[in-house]
Amino acid sequence: MTPATNFDFLTGNWVIANRRLKDYKGPEWDEFAGSAKVWPAMDGMASIEELRGASGKLLGMGVRVLHQQTGLWADHWTSAAYGVINPPMMGSFKDGVAIFESEDVDTDNKSIKVRGIWDQITDKSCRWQQLTSRDAGANWIPNWIMNWTRVSESP
Repeated sequence: MTPATNFDFLTGNWVIANRRLKDYKGPEWDEFAGSAKVWPAMDGMASIEELRGASGKLLGMGVRVLHQQTGLWADHWTSAAYGVINPPMMGSFKDGVAIFESEDVDTDNKSIKVRGIWDQITDKSCRWQQLTSRDAGANWIPNWIMNWTRVSESP
């Protein structure tokens, strides 16, 4: 698989089981359904995702773009609530797993590392999870897990 085809697995329509930590300080999780439509752009060098809640309300958009010079992917997120493109998480695929990382600030205005992982990739499903580290990457705590299931196309 060449870098320009790395996100081909994500093209299509999906239902998503979301599990998101309510607050990084506590153990309570929100669980909710969602959906996504993903399509390729720029001959596979980009992947665009519209993420929706169970009601169909637009939650945001992911845009992934391959940096040709480095072979790294830039994974950008834009929340529908704010309309601001976040700085990208940068990463690549190795052995069927994609790992992306970035620096961020938590709700207490403290520096954290953020990691996004695409794994468990099959023709019909995949998983994305986000983890954070408050100790420079020594320990990672998951705060959002999305289990994606491909929607079958009607004959």
